Amino acid sequence: MSPAAAALATLAFTALLLFDALLFRLMASHDSEVSGGGAVDDLLARMRLKPMPAATRSLDQRISGTRRLLMKQRMAFAVFAAASLMAALL
Repeated sequence: MSPAAAALATLAFTALLLFDALLFRLMASHDSEVSGGGAVDDLLARMRLKPMPAATRSLDQRISGTRRLLMKQRMAFAVFAAASLMAALL
């Protein structure tokens, strides 16, 4: 993978994490976890990013999704660093 492609992947994961942070802020602006989760699910459905779920996901499930996204960002950054180092040495 080229350093440019790895850099773009890292930036894409960063943008997704920023969007996640905004969704968590929206959740935090509500009185309860259930109403905040419902607001996030409603927003994602209206944006046509995800279908409306039958039941609101728990905060733990949402945090685990963010952790997976963070791990993907870290792996993309590691690939970027390795590709940049290889390009510099060759």
